[in-house]
Parts: sequence; C-alpha cells; structure tokens
Amino acid sequence: MSKQLLIWILLLLSYYPILLIGQNTILQDYVKEGLSNNLQLQKNALGLQKQTYKVAEAKSNTLPLVTFEPSYLLSAGGRHLDFPIGDFLNPAYQTLNSLTQSNDFPTDLENVNEQLTPNNFHDTRVYASYPLFNRAIYYNLKAQEQLISVEQAKITAYEVELTKEIKVAYYNYFKTFEVISVLAKSNALLKELFRFNQKLVKYDKATPDVLSGVTYEIEKLNSTRVSILQQQHLAKTYFNSLLNRAYDAEIEKSINLELINFSPTDLDQLKEEAITNRSELIQINNAKKATELITQLEEKSKLPTIGLQGSAGFQGSGYLFKGDQFLATLAIGAKWTIYDGKKRIQKIAQSKITSQELQTDYALVKQQIELQVTNAWYALSTATQKINTEKAAVESAQQRFNLIEKKYKNEQAILIEYLDAQTKLNTAQINLSIAKYDVLIRAAELERAVAY
Repeated sequence: MSKQLLIWILLLLSYYPILLIGQNTILQDYVKEGLSNNLQLQKNALGLQKQTYKVAEAKSNTLPLVTFEPSYLLSAGGRHLDFPIGDFLNPAYQTLNSLTQSNDFPTDLENVNEQLTPNNFHDTRVYASYPLFNRAIYYNLKAQEQLISVEQAKITAYEVELTKEIKVAYYNYFKTFEVISVLAKSNALLKELFRFNQKLVKYDKATPDVLSGVTYEIEKLNSTRVSILQQQHLAKTYFNSLLNRAYDAEIEKSINLELINFSPTDLDQLKEEAITNRSELIQINNAKKATELITQLEEKSKLPTIGLQGSAGFQGSGYLFKGDQFLATLAIGAKWTIYDGKKRIQKIAQSKITSQELQTDYALVKQQIELQVTNAWYALSTATQKINTEKAAVESAQQRFNLIEKKYKNEQAILIEYLDAQTKLNTAQINLSIAKYDVLIRAAELERAVAY
C-alpha cells in the first residue's frame, strides 16, 4: 500500500461532516441517551427552568403584597416641646372657682415639657398593597412568558445539533471497521503471496528479494492498520464523551450498508419545511415578539399607576396591645410621571431598533437555511449516484487483480504489477465503503438542514 493511499485514508477518517442521519433503533437509543446525559443540554434546561421562575415572579406582581412590620422605639434627649399650659390656665381657673364659689376647675395644672422623639413607643401593623391599574406589570408578564419560548427554541436547536454530533461520531467510528476489514483481506492475500514466493525461491524460480518486497508491503499494511486503529480509538472516545459515559464503553453496531436507499424529495418542499421547522427561526421570531412587548411596556409607562394600600395593627406607648392602641388605615394612591428627561422615548427607540435587527437576522438566517438545504440536497443526490460508480470500480479492480494474480502465479507478471493491482483493489473497496457511509452522512446533513 502506497504512502499516498495511507494519507488519503487518514484524511477521510478524520473528516467529521457537519450533519448526519441514521435510521436504526440502536443509534436512536444512543441519541436518546445523549440527550438525557449531556451536560450542556442539562445547563440549557436549567436556563429554561430559571426563565419559568422569572415568569412566576412577574405574575406575583399582580397579586397583593402583605407584610408584617413591628417596631419598638426607645429614645433619650433631642428636641422638646415646651408649652406653659399651667401658667396660662391655673390663674384663669382660680378666678372661675372664685366667681362660682366652687372647686370645679383645677388650679394645679403643670406646664408641658414633652420629648419630640417618642420613647417606649411601638408600632406593630400588617400592611397590604394591591395594584389596581399598572400596565407595566401586564406587559412585563407577557414578555417574560414569551422569553420561555425563546429558551425552549434554544434547547431544541442544541438537541438537533447534539443529535447530529452523536451520529457523526457513530458513523465515523464504524467507518474505521470497514477500512480495517479491507486491510485484513489485503493482509491475508499478501501472506498467501509470501508463501507462494517462498515456494518459487525454494525451487529456484525466483530470487530471495521477492520475499523482501512482500515483507515490506506487509509491514506497511500493519503500519497503516495501527494508524486506523488510533483513529478508531479517537472516534470511540469522542462518541462516548457526547453521551457522557466512560470513554472505553463498548458501542453496538446496527448499520446495514446494503440497505442504503435514497428517494429524492422535492427541493422546494424541503425548503418550506425547513423554514417552518428550524428552531433558529422560531427563536428569532419569539425574541422579536418579546421585544415588541417590551416596547409596549415602555409606551404604556406614560399612563398613571393606581394602587390600594391598607394597614391594621397597634400603636402606642409601652409594648401593649390595648383597645385604645388599635389603628387601621386605607388609602388609594396614584403615581403619574410627568417628565423623565425623555428616558421613556429613548427606550422605545432602542426597542424598535432591536426589533428591526431581529427582522434582519430572520431574513439572513432564512437565506442561509435555504442555501444549506439546497447544498445538502444536491450533495445527497451526488453521494447516492457515486455508489454505483464505486461498485463498478470495485468490480473492475477485482477482475484486474484476479487476472494479474493468475498471471503472476504462472510467471507471466512481475511482482510490482501484482502489488499495484492489489493496491488499486484496496482503494476501490475502501472508496465503496466510504461512499456508502457518505450517503448516510449526506442524508443526515439534509435531515439537519430541514430539522426533522
């Protein structure tokens, strides 16, 4: 096997297509396992859960707010209120008592000297407030609910991408077995050739250098096999990492390359389905709706807010709860922002620009998706047609090898012709195996592009 062929095989095996498809139960089970265990997907699920709580938080703003607020105050010093009530009223009351010849009016009133900051005073009440009219609460709730759809679309997009990655690793792993199988057959032929040449040397029909030539080819084949096994190990490790399991876990095969078939679907229909299904477009649409709700929120913020507030409890000196300390209030309040330095206008302008950006993003992504579907469709058609070409190449190479092998054993062909025929047969067989896997790969690209 030539050095160029080895490099070509390694390049093919190291190529990880963007998107894949596989229609078998075992692979689908692996996909389900990966979707259940993948850490990044679990993180995205937490983001969705977090957004759900944000919706619940926004919804709580529509409900009454009830708080219990007890307080107890001790104070000393500070300003005092001086009122000479005794100096004012005692002389007057004494005169009245003289005129009425009675003691009905007190004449021992003391002057008032009260500390303004209350001492030994408590205020223990339950407060309740309820928004009667606040459009900002309504639109904020609707925007948060819309953002749930954005998070869900994000998760769906990652699930599709992860599904693709799992299938990529799966097919590339088993692709190496096809190459190793071809190399094993070639190795068996070379060993048979070596034994045949031993007989030729034994009976002086060939020189010993023919044995060295075959031995060299066997060693090159073994070196190639080691390289392919390394590629196989890397593919296995990558696949298991996607499923978040042990890197050396065994992978079960369920691929029948002989059953590969593809019936082209109308390209325009696939484009329409992609525009409908792709979560990237759904995500942009939902983000645009959320932005429009935020714009409405800012527009409605110019309206007044009206709320109902009430409280009930006890207030007075000493930490006592006597009947004369009972206190209850009920109030309706309103707030209307007359001027805010044009902040609301600026926020509305920003939200509208964001909506325009999202609209442009939608058009760009739609264009890219249509191009992706078109390329994937033609690539799959080409890959399917290529299988027939590679089959014909294998048949031709096999016939040529059989002929050269027969001539060589009859001493009508030289060793280099035999090895060249074998190399071409190996290349044709590897090409056919890879072509069959490429059909799966291209079909997966189309499935991912359409987002089935």
